[in-house]
Amino acid sequence: MAPHVVASPIDKGPSRVIRKNKESHMVSKKVTLTNPQGLHMRPAGTFASTMGKFASDVTVVAGGKDVNGKSPMALMAAGIGCGTEIEIKCDGADENDALEAAVQLVESGIGE
Repeated sequence: MAPHVVASPIDKGPSRVIRKNKESHMVSKKVTLTNPQGLHMRPAGTFASTMGKFASDVTVVAGGKDVNGKSPMALMAAGIGCGTEIEIKCDGADENDALEAAVQLVESGIGE
């Protein structure tokens, strides 16, 4: 059976997919971006490609905006600078592993 798509009456953002017989709990953590130049091309690409290995949806919240954590272009366009507190949200089958990898990546400076 196909998933049911439900649009929130309050939030005009993307619809949320609700799967019958599968309860999903979103996990999240706030971390501070320490890269001297913020999420420019290289760290955004590294973050997105690492998150792309997970089945879960990954969202980065910065400045009140939700950004697709698997899209390097969306991450760069968000203009997330050094010292910005971000919230990483993961939702799906491997959400705990995805969140752990994302937090470790940010805390390590995303390779810079």
